[in-house]
Amino acid sequence: MADRGRQRGRSPVRDSTLAAGAAVRISAGAVLPGGADMMLVREDCRTSGALSRFSGSPPRPPGRHIHQPDLDFNTGHMVARAGGHITPARLAFAVSADLDRLQVGCAPQVAAIDSGTELRAQAAPDDLRPGDIPANNGLMLAGYPCAAQRIAPVSDDKAVLQAASPA
Repeated sequence: MADRGRQRGRSPVRDSTLAAGAAVRISAGAVLPGGADMMLVREDCRTSGALSRFSGSPPRPPGRHIHQPDLDFNTGHMVARAGGHITPARLAFAVSADLDRLQVGCAPQVAAIDSGTELRAQAAPDDLRPGDIPANNGLMLAGYPCAAQRIAPVSDDKAVLQAASPA
């Protein structure tokens, strides 16, 4: 088999066609070129320069090691819902669906008001008096994908809370 060279990931191999008896090296998961009818495992081939020789048994059943189109999802399958968070797993799934761009929106704006006369902002343990509690609710926003505004502790008085609330 004449070896046409290495192809990694997304490449022009997608639009090429192999002649009978020709081979091309591809990485796992890469698109097979037209005319390819089997996938040989590297360990079953011996390569010398531009020539590769198959030294094992053909894969059984035919098509083994070849990922069929529409196996993961069909054309028109929803890859991500509007309003959902883009996680690393969802991003990888979108790439596997040949999406090279995702339309995203702005992160929501959120305000957290720690309320209670017992709360102390940025208090060191030695600064707390009996009955004091460190204000920590606003800190929990750090892990969320939002534009967070943390408002220092205020009393539980309704008028004070209203005055501290962002418009």
